[in-house]
Amino acid sequence: MKTPVILLTVLLMAVRYGRCQGPVSGFMPGARATDLALTYAHDSYDTYVFGDERRERPVTTQSVNLFAEHGFSPHFSVLATFPYLWIDENNRGVQDASLYMKYRNLYKERPAGSWTLITGLGLTFPLSNYATDTENPIGQKAVFFHGRLTAQYRLYSGFFIMGQSGLDFRLLPEAQWGIPFQLRLGWGAGRFYADGWLEVLRSLNAGVDENIQGGAGSSWTRLGGTGYFELLNNLGLVVQLAFIVRGENIGLSHRYGTGLVLKLRPGN
Repeated sequence: MKTPVILLTVLLMAVRYGRCQGPVSGFMPGARATDLALTYAHDSYDTYVFGDERRERPVTTQSVNLFAEHGFSPHFSVLATFPYLWIDENNRGVQDASLYMKYRNLYKERPAGSWTLITGLGLTFPLSNYATDTENPIGQKAVFFHGRLTAQYRLYSGFFIMGQSGLDFRLLPEAQWGIPFQLRLGWGAGRFYADGWLEVLRSLNAGVDENIQGGAGSSWTRLGGTGYFELLNNLGLVVQLAFIVRGENIGLSHRYGTGLVLKLRPGN
């Protein structure tokens, strides 16, 4: 299984809405191993949902993201993401970085496959002084604490199922809680990989946004899928599609993205 693929799947979704899937997967890079990814994503919607009221507010966001994860041992790694977004000339710039620690609590091999349990703790914070009071801001300048617990079962044939949940706590600009959930089914063998996933986020104390990215608390249900092909021994190409099927205080967007993954391993 190509672990950077799973990470990049998350990375392609990680910007514009700071509480998306989060870059904690069910795989570890390994000791002294580093995964790097550079990606592009195109996200657009025609309808924004203010509370439960739909209004026509077309917005297109493009983004470039840098992702890095380094394994310090088979059980522990640190990762970071750095996004640059642009909507128009007045709304563009470096958005919010994420910094996570991952620890593999459990790894058990069984006759048909293996079980993995991973804990992730992270912080998301703004990297630049971008404007938040425009018509289409690139973010909220929010500071989030993220906690994730990920369970995964992978068959030796390459099929796997992953479930993840946890807690999001926004410290700034106003305190807010959210419960994320993600379910992913996939297969990877040799130079190919494919998956499909469902993501749900529910804000516990949401209000109603008065403008786009108003910060009153977003909730959504999102579907997506990923395909990957290894171009060279340490380099791969990934593509992804995703769309929001319902939500509150969020644009009903569809997204496509692509990127390159570079794997640096000891002895390479």
